[in-house]
Amino acid sequence: MKKRKIKVPVKPAASAAAVVLILFISFNLLATAARNSRLFIVRDVIVRQDIASGEKIDLSFLAGRNIMDINLQEQERNITKLYPGYNQIKLVRIFPDRLFAYFIKRKPVAAVKLNRYFCVDENAVLFDMPAAGSAASIELPVIYGLQGKIPAPQPGRKYNVRELLLAVNLTKVVKNNRQLRGLKIIRIDVTNPANASLSVSLPAMAQAKVPAGMEIKVGQDYLADKMNILASLLIQGRSDWDNIKYIDLRFKEPVIKFKDKAKK
Repeated sequence: MKKRKIKVPVKPAASAAAVVLILFISFNLLATAARNSRLFIVRDVIVRQDIASGEKIDLSFLAGRNIMDINLQEQERNITKLYPGYNQIKLVRIFPDRLFAYFIKRKPVAAVKLNRYFCVDENAVLFDMPAAGSAASIELPVIYGLQGKIPAPQPGRKYNVRELLLAVNLTKVVKNNRQLRGLKIIRIDVTNPANASLSVSLPAMAQAKVPAGMEIKVGQDYLADKMNILASLLIQGRSDWDNIKYIDLRFKEPVIKFKDKAKK
């Protein structure tokens, strides 16, 4: 039996290779022409941000460059260092000659007392306080006990410090408890995590203008369960809110200490 010879279609394969080569060369020529053309020089950088922030963002250093030569990811990282108060910065090319920059501001969950006051978001990233702002003016709880844990704080950096993470988690747990919606955290002390405590204000206490508030000793474990217990105790003891010195939730049985020694 004679073997059949398989003929390779040389001409079609060669033609296809020639077409690919021509397209490749054409693309490179067009890309080179685009990079050398004034048509693709960035003339405008449009910034979209929260107007209420009051911060002026200047990205003029991106103007005058070829839009195709700008590494967007690298520039986003550089801009984040310049403006650490924003957790998301996105650059988008709008051909032929514009850039859009989207800025999403970090939301503070508390202030932190260090060598000066910083804001901290839910991801434990520190950033500067708003201009001419303070913890009191923007009604944030203030975290204490971290001065020795974060000796040289840098805005825009995340700190995986146990005490800071505990304090941030406490703000989340209180916020997520529907029964504690009327509770306002004034301060959080995490000097010793095992004895972590909150100073809180309740609606009735705010109306009575009680300055010190009520201390809640919570420790560092089972925070969600402890907040449920706290909510139950506050509902039951509504009439005694202004007379409670502290509530201790660190043990199996909660302890309530009254200001009036006659009440126990």
